[in-house]
Amino acid sequence: MAIEKITRNALKSLLYEVVTNPKPGLVDPVDVGPHPDMDVYLFIDSSLSLSDYFNQAAKIGSTFSGTDLKQMFEMLRQAGIEAEKTMFNATDHVNTHKGAVFFIRFICLC
Repeated sequence: MAIEKITRNALKSLLYEVVTNPKPGLVDPVDVGPHPDMDVYLFIDSSLSLSDYFNQAAKIGSTFSGTDLKQMFEMLRQAGIEAEKTMFNATDHVNTHKGAVFFIRFICLC
């Protein structure tokens, strides 16, 4: 799968998730649930801030040629740490997608 398509699908997954309604207890366009520090626009900003990270994760997965997958995981971990900083900068330090940064990197490897 092309890196651009993987990146686009990762980004779309975050954007589609936040606009899905109803989602009791989670942020959606109608309700912030138990998250008064978040809204749908913050999630959109956060999602867009992670686009370069998804692209980087897909590139790591498609170009890694070593046999020690621990090395690839470490490359992804370092990229994820930087992505979290970017996300926190975009959201004024609100954790909107820290779990997604961890999980979606593995999907980007496909």
